[in-house]
Amino acid sequence: MKLYELTAQYQRLADMELDGQEDFEAFNALMNELTDDITAKADNVAAVIKTMDAEADALAEEIKRLQDRKRSIANKGDSLRAYLHENLKASGLDKVQGRLFTVALQKNPASVQVEESMLADEWFVTTRTPDKSKIKDALKAGQVIEGATLWQSESLRIR
Repeated sequence: MKLYELTAQYQRLADMELDGQEDFEAFNALMNELTDDITAKADNVAAVIKTMDAEADALAEEIKRLQDRKRSIANKGDSLRAYLHENLKASGLDKVQGRLFTVALQKNPASVQVEESMLADEWFVTTRTPDKSKIKDALKAGQVIEGATLWQSESLRIR
């Protein structure tokens, strides 16, 4: 039987009205059996969750290893690119035609460099961001804030 089916039966038992001692004993027997079944199912589901968590952790480690390798290879490529650029510039060559590639120096589009402390306010973009920790403290203190509510979620913990 599936966990959701056991849960539905458990709920039906919980809603049951008991008239006499026989009903109570039958109810207890069924409740204990269902509780044992639900406990076993929950234990099996938790084992699968732990296995998936371990696999996700292993994948995260592999992703980190591959990202580190990618970064290393990209840095080597950047170093070689800078090496080639410097040597072409030092040689006075703007373009070199090889068997496989044409390598050329070209001007990039103009960009702006700024010293922020020296700029006037008119050159800045401002954005509005709510101070959620301040709002949370005010809501906890009982203050009513239109557009904000205090909300608490629930999570499953497997130990």
